[in-house]
Amino acid sequence: MAERERGDRASSLKYRPQFADDVLLEKIMSQFKWDASYSVRVKQFDADHQQLVAILNELYDGMTAGHGQQVLNDVLNRLVLYAQRHFAAEEVAMRKIQYPQLQEHVDEHRKFTAKVGVVMQELKTGKIGISLELFDFLSGWLKHHILVVDKQYGPALNAKGIA
Repeated sequence: MAERERGDRASSLKYRPQFADDVLLEKIMSQFKWDASYSVRVKQFDADHQQLVAILNELYDGMTAGHGQQVLNDVLNRLVLYAQRHFAAEEVAMRKIQYPQLQEHVDEHRKFTAKVGVVMQELKTGKIGISLELFDFLSGWLKHHILVVDKQYGPALNAKGIA
């Protein structure tokens, strides 16, 4: 908290949820590698999640290869646009079945979108640069969101014939 009060913007990128499960924590703290444990059992959303992972890993690869900020900004922009389209598709499906946790899920999407909007503005103005810490934030949020939040809608969608 003190770091944020000092205005340390990079510290606000840390995404460190509390987990009792060490395996889940390990998945959040390393480069994103898709496996069956991430499946929400809805083909469209699994494919979307895999595409988000691919773009996120493209960002990671670009950072570790020393690509310039403009290339990395372009990849980050693609990630954000794809995530927004994916969020909209999830929300339409959940509305269609009157998913009981729809509002909480939408709130998660909106908070993430707002946070990334702030980060994008700070990147644009040069306040921060694309870093592994930014990758950790994005990767950590996406992993947690899929494994904890998105996994909850799979059975509800499946029960209504959406697989």
